[in-house]
Amino acid sequence: MFCSTHSFSCTHCEERFCEADSINCVTCGDTRCYQDAVACDGCGGYHCAETAETCDICSGVFADTHIETCTTCRDDVCQDDRVRCSECGEITCSRDITSCAECNEPICPDHTFACSVCDDVLCASDRQICNEHHTPVCSQHSDTCTQCHEVYCTDATEQCTECGEIACLHDSGLCDHDGLTVCESHLTECVVCDGGVCTEHGTEVIDTNDHRCLSHSAQCADCNQPHSLQGILECDRCSNQLCAEDREECVACEQIVCEDDRFNCAVDGAPRCDAHKSVCRSCKKSVAQSNVTDCTVCEESVCDDDLIICNTCQLPHCPVHVSECIECGDTHCVEHIDTCSDCSDPVCEDDSIVCDYCGDALCVDHSYECRSCEDAICTEHGVECTGCGDIHCVDHIDYCTTCRDPFCEDDLDACDRCDDPICAHHSDECHTCEDIVCVEHRVECAGCGDIHCEDHIEYCTSCRTPFCDDDLDVCNRCEDSICADHSYKCTNCGDILCVDHIGVCSGCGDPRCEDHYETCSDCGEVFCRDHLERCSTHGELVCEQDQNTCDECEKIVCSDHSRTCTECQSILCDVHAHRCPTCNDEFIRTPYLCKEHTIVCTEGGERHCTDHVASCDACLQQDESLEKICKRHSNMCRVTNHNLCKEHTQTDPVSGDPACDHHMTQCALCQCQVAEDSLTEREICETCSELSIESLPEQIAALFPDSVDVESNPTNFNQKFVIVKKKSLLRANEIVVIDRNKAEVVNRRGVGFIARVAGVFRWESLTHLAGV
Repeated sequence: MFCSTHSFSCTHCEERFCEADSINCVTCGDTRCYQDAVACDGCGGYHCAETAETCDICSGVFADTHIETCTTCRDDVCQDDRVRCSECGEITCSRDITSCAECNEPICPDHTFACSVCDDVLCASDRQICNEHHTPVCSQHSDTCTQCHEVYCTDATEQCTECGEIACLHDSGLCDHDGLTVCESHLTECVVCDGGVCTEHGTEVIDTNDHRCLSHSAQCADCNQPHSLQGILECDRCSNQLCAEDREECVACEQIVCEDDRFNCAVDGAPRCDAHKSVCRSCKKSVAQSNVTDCTVCEESVCDDDLIICNTCQLPHCPVHVSECIECGDTHCVEHIDTCSDCSDPVCEDDSIVCDYCGDALCVDHSYECRSCEDAICTEHGVECTGCGDIHCVDHIDYCTTCRDPFCEDDLDACDRCDDPICAHHSDECHTCEDIVCVEHRVECAGCGDIHCEDHIEYCTSCRTPFCDDDLDVCNRCEDSICADHSYKCTNCGDILCVDHIGVCSGCGDPRCEDHYETCSDCGEVFCRDHLERCSTHGELVCEQDQNTCDECEKIVCSDHSRTCTECQSILCDVHAHRCPTCNDEFIRTPYLCKEHTIVCTEGGERHCTDHVASCDACLQQDESLEKICKRHSNMCRVTNHNLCKEHTQTDPVSGDPACDHHMTQCALCQCQVAEDSLTEREICETCSELSIESLPEQIAALFPDSVDVESNPTNFNQKFVIVKKKSLLRANEIVVIDRNKAEVVNRRGVGFIARVAGVFRWESLTHLAGV
C-alpha cells in the first residue's frame, strides 16, 4: 500500500503504481506503467507504447524520433540501417545504398553510374564520359588523348609507337611502311607518293626542304644529310651517293669522285682522282703525276717545289741527297760534297781541308795547324796546351801526372824523385834542398806551411801531423818528436813532455810531469799537490770536489768516508757519525745521525735515535731524574705496558715477565710477590693453584733439602720458586717456599686448624687438589 504522495497514475490505463513500477516518457514526459511503455533500442530510454515503431531491416523497436523513411523503398529504418547519399543527401536504407568504386563514398540508386567497360559503380564526381561512345567509364578504363586532350575509353585510343603517348583514333594513323600506329605529331606525308610515314621511315630533305619517305630520298655518304633522289649522284670509283656540295670532278679524267677518292694537288691545287696521284718524297704531300720529277740518286718522285739542281753536275735531286756547302753556300749532290768529321757540316771539294793523321775532311773552323810541326790536324788529333793555349798534334803533347791536363814540352817539369811529368800548378820546390817534387812526393809543414820533400819532414808521434825540423820538439822522457800543440812544459821543473808523460791539473789546468802531480783517490783525476787534501780517516789524497768537512770536528774527509745526518743533513766523519743500535737490529740499512739528533742511554752509554729511547714511567710518577734508557736496557710492565728502568723493575716469578712495583702483590698462600694478573680469583698465584703429587723434574727435585718430602706432598714450581704443601690431619698444614737459584728455604709458613676452618684453604674447590 502506498499513499497518494508515493503512488502515480498511468496516463494511458489510469491505473496507480508505486514509484518502482512507473516511468516517465523520454519524449513527452507522461507517467506510464511498464505495460504501456517501450524501451527504445536506439537511446535505451522508455517511451509511450503508442509512439514506438519497428525497423523494417533489423526488426528493432525504436521511438518514432529514432526512425526515418528511406527515399528509395519507403521502408522505416533505424539509424544503424540508413545512410545519407553523398550526392543528394537523401536518406537511403542499407539495402539500397552502394559505394563508389573510386572514392568509396555512399550513393543512392538515383545517382549511381555503371562503367561501360567493367560495370563498376561510380558517383557523378568520379565518372568519365567517353568522347567517342558517350558512355560513362572509370579511371582504370579511360585515357586522355595527348593531341586533342579529350577523354576516351580504352577501346577508342591507341599508343604511339614513337613517343609512347596515348592518342584517340581521330588523332593517330598507321605508317605505310611498317603498319604501326603513330600519333599525329609523329606522322608525316611524303610529297612524292602521298603516303603516311613515321619519323623512322620518313625524313626532311635539305635540297628541296620537304618531307619524303625513304623510298624517295637518299643520304649523302660524305655529309650524311638526306637529299632528294634528283640531288644525288654516285662516285665513279666507290659508288657512294654524293650530294652536289660533296662531289668533285677530276681535272684529268673528268670522273665524279667523293672526298675519300680524290685529292687536291699541293702544287696547282686542282682536284684529281686517286688514279692521277703521286706522293712527293720530300714534303710527303699529294701531288699530280704531271707535277713530279724522279731524283737522280734515289729515283723517288719529288714535286716541282722541292726539286733541287746540283751546282756541279746540274742533275735533279731530292732535298735528302743534296747539301749546301757551309763555306761557299753552293748546293751540291752527295756525290760532289764532303762532310766535316768534327761538326758534320757539308763542305764542297774545293773548300774542304784533309787531316794529315786520319785523312778526314774538315771545314775551316774545325781544322788546325800544329804549333810544333805545322801539320794540318783535326780536333781528335789536335790538343790545346793548358799552359800556353796553343794547339799541338798528339805527338808533341804530354799530360801532367797529377791533374791529367795536356801541356806542351815547354810547359812541363819532371819530379826529381819519380821523373813523372808535372805542370807548374802541381810542382813544388823543397824549402830545404830546393828539389822539384810532385804532389805524391811533397809534404807541407803543418807549422810553418813550407813545402818539403819526404826526406826533410818528420811526423808528430801524437797526432801524426807532418812538421819540419824547426817546428818540432823532443820529449824529455821518451825522446819522441812532438809538435807544439802536443808538447807540454811542466809548471814546476820546466821539462818538455809528450801527452803520455804529462798530467794536467783538473783544478788549475797547469801541466805537471809525473814527479809533480798526484791522483785523487776518489775520482782518479790528476791534480797538482796544491789542489789536494788528505782524508782524516784513511789518509789518502782527495780533490776539492770529492772532499767534505765534518761539521763536528772540521776535519777533511773523502766522499767515501763522509756521512750525512738523516735529520739535519750535516756532514760527519766516521768518528762523529752515530748509528742507532736499535735501528741496526730492526733495519737492513741503518741511517747516520749527528750528536744533536741522538740521545745517550743512561744504562748502556750508547747513542740512540730519539724514537728508540724513553724515560721510565715509574720515575716520572715519583718526579725522579728523567734520564733516557734504550729498548735494550728498559723493561715493559706486563700489566700496564709501562716503560721501566732496572731500579723500578721486578720479575713476576710465575711468568718470568717484568712488572712494576705498583702491580706486584702477595699470594695469600705462599706469600710470594707476584704480578697482579698472575693471581686467581681467590688471590692465590697460579703456581699455588696447581699443586699436585706428580713427580717433579730431577733437576728441580734435587734442590729440596732432606727435611722436605717432595714425593708424598703436593708440589709445583715457577720461574723463581718451588712450593711444597706439607699436610697434617691434626696438626697445622705447612707451606714451604724454596728459592730455585739459592736452593734454600726462603719461607716456611704454617696454617692452623682455625685458619683452615676459616677458609684460607677453601680454594681447593676451584682446583684439582683436595685437602688444602
